[in-house]
Amino acid sequence: MTEQAVEIIIQVKIGAVGKEIREDIPINNLMSGITKLAKGFTNVIAAIVMEVAEQAIHVHVPKSWINLGTAPRSVLTEIGLIRYKRHIYEDDKQQRRKPLDELLNILPYERNSKKVEAMIASLATEISYRQTAELSGYILNDQISASTVGRMCRRVGEKIQAIESHEMFAKPLMGDCPADVLYCETDGVYIHLQRENQKRTEVKVGMFYTGKSWIGKDRYRCTDKVTTCQLGVSSTAWQSHLRELAYRTYDFDHIRLAVVGGDGAEWVRNSFDGLGKPTVHLLDRFHVVRSLKRGFASVLDINELRKDLFSKGFGAIEKTLLEAIVPGKGAFMERQIENFNYLKTHQSILTDLKQRGLEGFKFSNLGAMESNVDKLVRQRMKGRGMSWTCKGARSLLAVMRHKDLIKSHAFAQIGRVEMHTIPRARAPKKSAPEWFATTYSIPVFDAPSASNSWVQLLKRRLNDSLSINAFF
Repeated sequence: MTEQAVEIIIQVKIGAVGKEIREDIPINNLMSGITKLAKGFTNVIAAIVMEVAEQAIHVHVPKSWINLGTAPRSVLTEIGLIRYKRHIYEDDKQQRRKPLDELLNILPYERNSKKVEAMIASLATEISYRQTAELSGYILNDQISASTVGRMCRRVGEKIQAIESHEMFAKPLMGDCPADVLYCETDGVYIHLQRENQKRTEVKVGMFYTGKSWIGKDRYRCTDKVTTCQLGVSSTAWQSHLRELAYRTYDFDHIRLAVVGGDGAEWVRNSFDGLGKPTVHLLDRFHVVRSLKRGFASVLDINELRKDLFSKGFGAIEKTLLEAIVPGKGAFMERQIENFNYLKTHQSILTDLKQRGLEGFKFSNLGAMESNVDKLVRQRMKGRGMSWTCKGARSLLAVMRHKDLIKSHAFAQIGRVEMHTIPRARAPKKSAPEWFATTYSIPVFDAPSASNSWVQLLKRRLNDSLSINAFF
C-alpha cells in the first residue's frame, strides 16, 4: 500500500491545441506532496496556458505576416512570476506584432501585469514602500524592491491623473445623491519634500457629506461621504475641482444650503464659492476648543465658556476672556492674547447653526475633517522621516483618491492613457467679468462692536434671507 502513488493529471486545451501535466505523489508522503504541488503547479499551469494560447494564436495568424521567430518573456502576475515564449511577426505595414502580448494587454518592456501594479499601489497607500515590498514579495513569491514599488505607484498614479484630465474636458454628469443640506469641509496638511526648490508644500484635502448616522454609543459615520485631495493647485483650480466633484455626486436641484466648516483660513472659507448655493460658515469646533484650552484652561472653566460661546456668541464671553488675561506672564500672556484674537477675528462664524435663525433646516454636527485628514493623507505621508518629490506625491495622492477604482478588475484592463491638456497656442483667453462676487462680508461683523444688539439683529436678518443680495 505504501508503495503506491496518486497520479494527478491536468489537461489544458484551447480548441484543438492542448497539453497535459502529469505528477505522481507517493501515498506515504501525501500531504507534503499536495502542498508542494499547490505551490509549484500554479506557475507551471499558467506557463502552459500561455504556451497553448500561443499555439492557438499561431494557427490563425494571417498568412501574409512574416514570422520573425520566438522570444522569451517574464511577467509578474498575481499568482507569481510567469515565463513563456511568444512569436513575433511583421505585419503587412512592416510593424512588429506580438499577438499574445496584445491579447494579454501587456505593453513592450512591461515586467508586471496591470493587476499586480494596481494591487501593490493600493497596498502602498497604507504602509511604506519598503514594507509594501516585503509583504508583496512574500505574497507573490518573488523579490520586489522598494524602488520598484515606488515606480509602480508612479505609473498607476499617472494613469489615474490622465483619466482625470479626460474627465475634466468631458461633458459633466450630474449626480443623483439627494440632499437638503450639503456639508463641506476642507483643510491642509504640510508634507516634506526632497530634491525640490522648497522644503515642504501643502496638500489640500476636501470632503462632502449629507449628514451623520448612528453606528454605536457616541459613534457616528458621515453619510454619502466623498473625499478628495490635491497638491500644488491654485485656489481657483481647487474651487473648480471641488465644484466638479460635488456636481458629479450630489443632486444640486434639491440642495438648498451648503454649510462650510474649517479652521477659518481665507482659502478654506473660499473653497466652496463655486457651488452656486446659499452658504453659511462655521468655525471648526476642534480649533475653537483648542484655542480656549491653550489660552484659558488654567484660569477659567472651559465647559461653561464653550456653552456660552456656541449659544450666545463671542460677545457673551469677551469680557470674561479679557479679564482672564494675566499681565506680565511673558509667553503665557502672549499665547492668551493670540487665542483671544483668533476667536475675535472669527466671531461671526462661532455661533451654532441652530442659534442663527435658519428656519426649515435640520442640521448635523460638523467636525469630521480632522479625522479624515489623518486617514487620507497625514498617517501615510507625514512624519516618520518621510519626504517626497512633487511628482511622486501627486501620483500617490491620485491612488489615494481612487483606491476603490484601482481595486476593480476594470482598471486592470485600461492600457496607457495620454494626458489630455489644452495646447498652449489654443488655450482660450479668460477675461474677468466686470463684477463677480466671490465672498460676502460686512466689516462691522469683525469690529469691536460686533457684540452690540443692532449688529446681532442685522446678522439674524442676513441669516433669514441666506443671501446679502436680498437687501439690494
